[in-house]
Amino acid sequence: MVNINETLKDRGSSYGNYLGQAMIAMYMKDYFRTHTNWNDMKDDQKDCLDMIAVKISRILNGDPNVIDSWHDIAGYATLVANRLNEKRAANSIEETEKLKMDIHLGFRGGKRYNQSTGKFVDMSKALYQNNLLFYYEGAWWCHHSDGNRIERLPELGLT
Repeated sequence: MVNINETLKDRGSSYGNYLGQAMIAMYMKDYFRTHTNWNDMKDDQKDCLDMIAVKISRILNGDPNVIDSWHDIAGYATLVANRLNEKRAANSIEETEKLKMDIHLGFRGGKRYNQSTGKFVDMSKALYQNNLLFYYEGAWWCHHSDGNRIERLPELGLT
């Protein structure tokens, strides 16, 4: 079993004097809390910043070449980024479901593409190769015939 004093000696050689490291970390943490955004942040974001402050304080107070500190900073930031990406994906699914509902309930204005004239005419929707094309909130969308995909079409410059 490793002696705790050996562990502390090892950490001290990597991160410097603990009191110096703690002072730097607490200064940063106190500073974070002075900003108005702090109160709007989720707990994981706050904790992430606190943990990153500890890792930065170890880098500043000790050996800046200890890769674990840099790796840990990336890890904590990735945890928050992953949660935010999951939230974005959930919002995207929610928006897709809203678009599907709008398709079934009818559109609020829009245009359709007339294949014979090659022009867009005022209408709510149009079919093209069994795919529903529609103009919604300033953009063209395609509801694919498989019923499972809705995608925004690139700007075509056609109005």
